[in-house]
Amino acid sequence: MEIYRAGDLVMHPSHGGCVIEGVCEREVRGESRRYYVLVPKSEPETTILDPVEGARDIGIAAMITPEEADGILRDAATAETGWIHDTQQRKAIYTGILKSQCLLSLACMVKCLMLQNARVSLNQSDRVMLQNAQKRLLSVIALAKGIELEQAKEMVCSCWEIADRK
Repeated sequence: MEIYRAGDLVMHPSHGGCVIEGVCEREVRGESRRYYVLVPKSEPETTILDPVEGARDIGIAAMITPEEADGILRDAATAETGWIHDTQQRKAIYTGILKSQCLLSLACMVKCLMLQNARVSLNQSDRVMLQNAQKRLLSVIALAKGIELEQAKEMVCSCWEIADRK
């Protein structure tokens, strides 16, 4: 049963905010299945196919509202986000956050990494974590609020009072 239709905005567990382009049918191993065709806001040249059956199990969820997006940014702005000095511990915690569906935890992670990046240059692993987390968070904020990715980034930096390093 199809939950979403063409034009719906959704959150994908790996790609963040996506637009449902439609539904297609593909045959895999002799079995015909229906797939959602998704286009990530942060990668408009990419197309993702996820099975219609089990979409919720995969972690595809309806897009948050603009008010919920504002609330996440506001709550992350006031949350304490201390730097985890142990590299392995930080990597394990951040990997768990990236796998979770919690946008507030994701926002706090992005805030912490952005603040650290404003102070000192991040190591390669932290830069990759920041890029992946930002891609997911900013694409959700942008789609929820009907704005472009760069505007979402400016909003995040302004809300959290962070001078963005390019």
